[in-house]
Amino acid sequence: MIWQLIVTLLFLLALGALARYLPKFLQKGKTNSPQRSLELVETLHLGVDRTLYLVRAEETQLLLAGSRNGMVFLAQLKQKPDANDSEWVSEA
Repeated sequence: MIWQLIVTLLFLLALGALARYLPKFLQKGKTNSPQRSLELVETLHLGVDRTLYLVRAEETQLLLAGSRNGMVFLAQLKQKPDANDSEWVSEA
């Protein structure tokens, strides 16, 4: 009789702990925003520690250069009106 009571109490404690921590565990790594505003379109490695990054932010693309010393903004590209996806022009 007492063993049944102890097993039942342990089961209820485990169930309560599971109910408390499982939602936090399942939410780990998820973002609140349904849509991302930045997208890495392409990466071009130019050599040791030198890389070009093409990043899309909504209707604008940014050309960035990365090296051992950090990142540098190179150009902002905007899609031409009435153009297909492959026609981008610099907004210098």
